[in-house]
Amino acid sequence: MRFIGWLLFLIGLAALGYDTYLFASGNVLQAEVTSTGANFNMVGEFHFHALAEYWQVLNANSLVGFSAWLSDLVGPETFNDYGVLFLSLPACAVFMVPGILLLLIFRGRRD
Repeated sequence: MRFIGWLLFLIGLAALGYDTYLFASGNVLQAEVTSTGANFNMVGEFHFHALAEYWQVLNANSLVGFSAWLSDLVGPETFNDYGVLFLSLPACAVFMVPGILLLLIFRGRRD
């Protein structure tokens, strides 16, 4: 179980790192030189990408198929209330939180 915890934690860390990379490489800081000196202006803002956004990039058809299957299984109203909410959570949190919980629960004995 510790392996699964580490795996989930590392996937969440990779998602957070990729969000940070996209923020840093997207021309977010723009240099401005004036007669009084130079400074940086922020262009855009940091954005946590949702689980569904990553899933759509990896395989959009499986996201649509899973959403349709889950909607049929639990009902459209329940899926719209809870399924869409889960898929819109930040991907880093969806993986890191269960990973950290598994690592804490199965941390082993301290002698």
